[in-house]
Amino acid sequence: MKEQEAKTSEIEAHYRKGIKLFQEGKYKGAIVEYKRVLAIAPQHIKARNNLGIVYDREGNFERAVEEFKLVIQMAPGCVEAYCNLGATYAERGFFDEAIAELKRAMKIDPKNGELHFNLGAVYFKKGLYSQAVPELEKAIFFSPDHSEGQFYLAKSYYMTDMQEKAIETYEKLLRNYPNYRRGYWYLGILYSRANMEEKAKEMFRKANQEEGGD
Repeated sequence: MKEQEAKTSEIEAHYRKGIKLFQEGKYKGAIVEYKRVLAIAPQHIKARNNLGIVYDREGNFERAVEEFKLVIQMAPGCVEAYCNLGATYAERGFFDEAIAELKRAMKIDPKNGELHFNLGAVYFKKGLYSQAVPELEKAIFFSPDHSEGQFYLAKSYYMTDMQEKAIETYEKLLRNYPNYRRGYWYLGILYSRANMEEKAKEMFRKANQEEGGD
């Protein structure tokens, strides 16, 4: 009993240290700690999944994919591993592979807003804006406060000429994120297309004044 308790305590200590080192940006150290966990408990799903995340952050694509696939093999219901694997593929431009993994995860958890967002974002990056729209709408439905989902959905409406929905979404987006400079620019274009010239001018003025990200 005491031996097992000591073993469990050691695993937990290495696992928590791995998390701390990762948060501090000390990836090499985090890898060492997660490997120590797995040397004691090879079936530790969270440690193996986190190890994949660290490899991905380091730019070690092959090792990240390997770890995520091992997690899925050991725990086929681990949605997070599918999501991480899909994200890793997407970051390297392997969009079809990313879509396949995310769709597998969707069969396990069809109401997961983050999954719908990731799939919608992949479709968007692939230029499939009409396919991105329904996934991003579901992402917002299941996770109403998903800010990135709102950004991508607004852009997807814009790219598919869904003018009224684009205007509505950008207006809502800018109420919540008033420093989103590019949003004023897009909204100005949309107002101009709708012959709402005074509103368009106001948006273009704000786009030139506000500071923020894309």
